[in-house]
Amino acid sequence: MAVILFVIGVWSCKKDEATPTPDQLIQGFWKGKYGNGTDVGNTDIAFKLMKGGQLMVYANKADTAKADKAIGTYFYANGKISGRYTYPGPLTYSFSATLYNDNTAIKGTWGSGSSETNRGNFELIKE
Repeated sequence: MAVILFVIGVWSCKKDEATPTPDQLIQGFWKGKYGNGTDVGNTDIAFKLMKGGQLMVYANKADTAKADKAIGTYFYANGKISGRYTYPGPLTYSFSATLYNDNTAIKGTWGSGSSETNRGNFELIKE
């Protein structure tokens, strides 16, 4: 009888893990490649998607300490992500992408200024 009560007590005290929100699922470090035109290309790029829609972009070098850095914002809804980021200068770019592979990869297009499509393509994998 004591064993049954112990098992019931342990089972009833188990806490359910909180289900992450869609925004929390995409937050983190994403690394991949970008290119001009229709190909993804082979130039390094990384996105750090942070809480509250904040974005940090590291481009043109795999080492983030040596990469060109841009600051921006992103918006995520229903498996789609879009955003805008600016490098010093200022040079502003925008992007639009879709999450796939169980939300572990992003594939999309990027462009100059407010255009999300006039420059090229990119693909990122969540680290």
